[in-house]
Amino acid sequence: MKRWIAILGLLPLLLSCASFPEPEAPESSLVIGYLVLDYPDGWFDQAKRTIASGVTLYFTNQSSGNKFWLTTSQGYFQFLSNGTDSYSLESYKVTVDRSTSSGDISLKFTAKPHTVVYLGHHTMIHTDPQKTTKTTPEGRGTYWTYKRSTNFQDKEGEMLTYLKSKDPESPWLEYEVVH
Repeated sequence: MKRWIAILGLLPLLLSCASFPEPEAPESSLVIGYLVLDYPDGWFDQAKRTIASGVTLYFTNQSSGNKFWLTTSQGYFQFLSNGTDSYSLESYKVTVDRSTSSGDISLKFTAKPHTVVYLGHHTMIHTDPQKTTKTTPEGRGTYWTYKRSTNFQDKEGEMLTYLKSKDPESPWLEYEVVH
């Protein structure tokens, strides 16, 4: 019983946590985007699959040289910027059911002070899976290759709805959205 009381006592704290970082300075910007991986012809030897959460995205801050990574949730990812740095979204990687898929993206952008920098909705489409077996010094392995294409859409309204649903009091809702 005490355990349930402790869990219920923590629940409001967990639910009240803001989903987005607060601006640190007047020139701060929020970088937000959406990326999902779509496998309409099958995820490896399994049925078709769309992956919206748990995709790791690898970034480089071109201004400082620092590298960092983020993980998608419901397709969305976001981070706080000082409002002036340039970035590149370089690649993605996801592991599901002991199968790993990765690829290069190469999306470059520069933050703008006191804005929400919206990178758009990206769907990475993987079709025509081709299975090969290779023997390496580590042993025999199965590898899959896909034809890949990207579908980009500007869904600013959806992004703002998502932002508001996650944090209705977010100061970012008052900021100009730039693309």
